[in-house]
Amino acid sequence: MATLSDNTVRWAEARGISRSTLERAGVASGTTGMPGLGQAEVIAFPYWRNGKAINVKYRALSDKAFKQCEGGELRFWNLDAVLKAKSERVYVTEGEMDALALMEAGVPSQEVVSVPNGAPQQAVDDPEAQDRYRYVDAGLEEGFGRTKQFVLVTDSEPSGLQCATSRRLLHPLTTTRAPGYTLDGLQVGLREALVIETPKKRTPAWWP
Repeated sequence: MATLSDNTVRWAEARGISRSTLERAGVASGTTGMPGLGQAEVIAFPYWRNGKAINVKYRALSDKAFKQCEGGELRFWNLDAVLKAKSERVYVTEGEMDALALMEAGVPSQEVVSVPNGAPQQAVDDPEAQDRYRYVDAGLEEGFGRTKQFVLVTDSEPSGLQCATSRRLLHPLTTTRAPGYTLDGLQVGLREALVIETPKKRTPAWWP
């Protein structure tokens, strides 16, 4: 996978993301086979743990098509940078491009992560579907749990709302709906941010 092609930089700039932000975030580009498209030019988001790539997520430039490495591990994107900086406030986005938008807007890169696989369109109770959030528990065990405040940054589409209210995503991060689980009115572009204060003691949560 190459570093950054001019075409990828232009594609990102059309979405308000500069080359410097792409480079700071370690984003790459190249060509690979994509579902339904065949060989396609892609932007690539490497997932790291202690400097070792454990997965790569690809997004086609020509269409909204995604894939990850077969057998790749799910993990918060950019978590290594957050853990290294021991950030006390972290913004959690639906996708890597949203995370880049925050960085472009001035949020320090070491305070931003993205979920690796978005959220389903609606709540699901199937154990296999719930397993998609195992990376949350793993991240907390690695040190993400030391974060004092999480800011969930999603849109108002069904998947965004599901991400912002997902029990499986939020349960490990907070233990109460009030106080601490509140809309604070912060606007990031057209996004709504949900601020969650991490309680000092985690106890079983009550969810309506």
